[in-house]
Amino acid sequence: MIIFRIAEIMTRYKVTVADLANELEIQPNTVSQWRVGKSKPSIDKLNRIMNAIEDIGDSQQLELFPL
Repeated sequence: MIIFRIAEIMTRYKVTVADLANELEIQPNTVSQWRVGKSKPSIDKLNRIMNAIEDIGDSQQLELFPL
């Protein structure tokens, strides 16, 4: 399920809920709800999430495991 992948990807690339929320200009609670499956981001938002993770994620991890 894609929601669990968001949590896994955030963990792998060392992206915090606060950092992702800040980058997407949304409330941290929204990101937390995605991580636990209480709500789902739109397809458009998924693209923004992945771009944000590339921008703020751990560069060494991104080199080893590109998105």
